[in-house]
Amino acid sequence: MNHSMRSRAWERLLMAMLCLVCATALQAKTYIVCIGIIDYPGKENDLSLCDKDVQTIKWLFDKTGDAETVIMLNQEATTVNIINTMSRLFAKAEKDDAVAIFYTGHGYQGGLHVYDGELPFENIWKAFDTSHAKRRFAFIDACFSGTMRKKYDLSHISDKNILFFMSSRSNEKSIESLTMKNGMFTAYLNRGLRGSADTNRDRTITAKEIFTYVSQGVSKRSGGRQHPVMWGKFDDNMPIMVWK
Repeated sequence: MNHSMRSRAWERLLMAMLCLVCATALQAKTYIVCIGIIDYPGKENDLSLCDKDVQTIKWLFDKTGDAETVIMLNQEATTVNIINTMSRLFAKAEKDDAVAIFYTGHGYQGGLHVYDGELPFENIWKAFDTSHAKRRFAFIDACFSGTMRKKYDLSHISDKNILFFMSSRSNEKSIESLTMKNGMFTAYLNRGLRGSADTNRDRTITAKEIFTYVSQGVSKRSGGRQHPVMWGKFDDNMPIMVWK
């Protein structure tokens, strides 16, 4: 190989390395808080699969290589700890990033039953509202979580990138079946985000794709007893997960 050819080959290699560095630097990141409560104070309210649900979702987002995940289980998941953790983690996000929360545990009509009491949906909304990220979404696997749709007036919100995906309607329970490895909603959410919801095979799971896949799957598997609900202000094509 003569000097001219070696020079051109070296230039091409440098350009390829530069493009790789730039692509990595510009790659959007997801900051997600994963909360699961299987062991509530006392015995009567304990659940069976929430710890597995959290590990499943953490693994899923970590697998993309573009996520920072914080796990909060059982006694760690107090009202103050959750609010402070969301605030601290979401503050790291830049405009092109995403912030998210995954919760699995008991719910009530208006919020979540965390370890030491109640966490109104308003606290999650406020955490999203203060973030610079242009994509914000919550996955809530809890009974009665569909009440979120009735609680907030969105007419004053111009931002179209806030999405809440709840496991059940306002009058429905979210089903745990010991014949499954995860709660019903989390199981279909995991399968969908891993690729089963990607109907056009472009390696990007959109809001519409994940809603269609999860809602159909859960409704059928539950025999019509549970219907996931999606709410917020967002475009149907908003990316929820992107596989490289």
